[in-house]
Amino acid sequence: MNYYYLLLTAAPVLGYILSTWLNEKPNGLLKNESLSNVVSETPSWHLPLVIIGMIMSFVYNLIVYSVYFIAYILKRVGSILSWIYMHILKPIFDVLIKIIVMVVDILLLLSRLAIKYLINIPIEVFLIVINSVPKVFNWSNYLRTLKVLVLGFIMYAILIFIGYLFDQPLIGQIGGPFAIAISITWIVGLVSFDSHLHGRRAAVFALSVIGVILFLSVFVFGSNQADTSTVWGGVIAGLLHSPSVLSIMIVLVLIIAVAFITNVGAIYVNTAGVESGFKSRLKNVVSDSFNRSWYFIIQPIFVIVIGLIISIIPYYLMNFSADSLHNQVMMPSLSAKHESLDKELSENKMIDKKGSLITNDTLTDRELNLCLDTVKREFQLKQQSTENKRYSEYFSNTVPLRNIPSEVISKKEFNKIITDAKSEIANDKKELKAVLKDFDERIKTAQLDSFQVENVPLMQKEKARYDKVSSAFIESKEEMLNANESADFQYKGTYLLFLLAKGLLYAVLLALIVNLYAFSVLPVYKIWEGSYLVSEVKAATAKNPLQPWVGILIIGLSIGGFIFLGDIKGSFMKLFQSAPTELVNTSEEGEANEEGNDSVNAENQEEVVEEQPVEPEVEVNPEMFTCYDGTVIPLSYLNDGGCDCPNTCEDENIVD
Repeated sequence: MNYYYLLLTAAPVLGYILSTWLNEKPNGLLKNESLSNVVSETPSWHLPLVIIGMIMSFVYNLIVYSVYFIAYILKRVGSILSWIYMHILKPIFDVLIKIIVMVVDILLLLSRLAIKYLINIPIEVFLIVINSVPKVFNWSNYLRTLKVLVLGFIMYAILIFIGYLFDQPLIGQIGGPFAIAISITWIVGLVSFDSHLHGRRAAVFALSVIGVILFLSVFVFGSNQADTSTVWGGVIAGLLHSPSVLSIMIVLVLIIAVAFITNVGAIYVNTAGVESGFKSRLKNVVSDSFNRSWYFIIQPIFVIVIGLIISIIPYYLMNFSADSLHNQVMMPSLSAKHESLDKELSENKMIDKKGSLITNDTLTDRELNLCLDTVKREFQLKQQSTENKRYSEYFSNTVPLRNIPSEVISKKEFNKIITDAKSEIANDKKELKAVLKDFDERIKTAQLDSFQVENVPLMQKEKARYDKVSSAFIESKEEMLNANESADFQYKGTYLLFLLAKGLLYAVLLALIVNLYAFSVLPVYKIWEGSYLVSEVKAATAKNPLQPWVGILIIGLSIGGFIFLGDIKGSFMKLFQSAPTELVNTSEEGEANEEGNDSVNAENQEEVVEEQPVEPEVEVNPEMFTCYDGTVIPLSYLNDGGCDCPNTCEDENIVD
């Protein structure tokens, strides 16, 4: 209330001071000078009224000055607020509106791009692939595709086999896919322009690009291999560091380009790049592949999906045929042969009786020869049984259509078998030579000893028998070794034939999918008439030179800010949540301490109670009476008329 009176008092004073300082009189002031002149010149009966008017005019002027002061302050505050709005708030609002408009434009741009690239283009490509399906089932179209694809798979099989022969699987792993890529490029050119000339042109270009890739790869590999030489000691690595890095980069770019050679490359070299050189073709194909990359990323996906649908019946027919061949033809034959070999082996068990054949002198030469023939036959049966088992396992893993052929036996395993067999034969020969030498020394010693000379014929017979039996075993093992060595050609031939056969089957099956792919390449290639992304960016830039980069930056900063604020909020909430927990833990610890103290006090009290001495119990005689002072008297003294308890007479006041 005091502040109200103070303001009421100070307002007119401040208004008067302000008016004087500005040399400006407020509107509506009453001038007391004119009233005072009237009073002094013509005093009359209305003089009291004039005096009262002068007093009221003073109060009125105070109000006018107060209003003047308040109006001036409000005017200045309004000017300041107007300046703040015009020079601070309005620019901020304008910037915010521009930012909102820019963000909305970018969101609309992203929406249009998403609709174009995620909906419109996939639908167009899907319809093109669907419309290409009827052409796939044309027999002449299928047959010409099959011929080229068979050549590609044959080359694939040969490269894998060459890699196996030279123990360099990379030859097949790298060269095989390249061979398939070249054949598919040929097919795309052939199907798109209905001419083998266009197919060969596309295939030659693909082969040239692959040649550059292989040359650069060999260059990098060779330079690194040369660098390991102690003579050069790192000089080559230093000289070829930059070329090697650039070569690897170029190889990576070209490998990416190879992914588009079967579509973009096959079309470009037969249209705009017909008269161009290799460098110009390669440059424009890489650029063209980038422009059409999205189209030819989703096109193979649709081709595979639809191709699997249209090839599912041929696949199951071929798979059923392969399973039938495996289960009803090959495996029964191999199983029957395995049982026959096992039965014959069970009837001929002479290999483990080598010692008895040497020491049993009751056997005639004819019987011994028959036994050794049995040994030879048993080794042959073992060899055949091993091969039969190996081929059974190989056919089980290779004949099914979905399984890719592998070697019948690895080179490492085969070399180990041959090496172990040669080592065993060499040890047997060495042992035979040592035993025969021992026999010769014993015979020589016996010939010089008159007491043993009669044993010489028996010893010679034993020597001849040992030599004959051991030589027969060694000869059988050598025949088994020769059979194993000659089987290497059979193993390799079987592997090669299975590679070629599987390649042919895959070509027959995949020709449908490759044909569908080839027929849809050219229509998909023609869809692109300019980058929709680039046109949208140019439109956004024409509308606002700062777009679209500023809008994207703002959206990115906004997302980052929300994430950052979310992290801060999460940290704050964790801190806020941890405080009550600590308080609760503290209170719980306090209560626990109090409970612990109470329990400790209780235990201490119990200990104190236990430590207090217990007074011995006094036995009470039922025939005696104890007075207050401890005097004991017989019960017969009670109420006998005389005080027997000293100082008191409680014995006479006992009530029964």
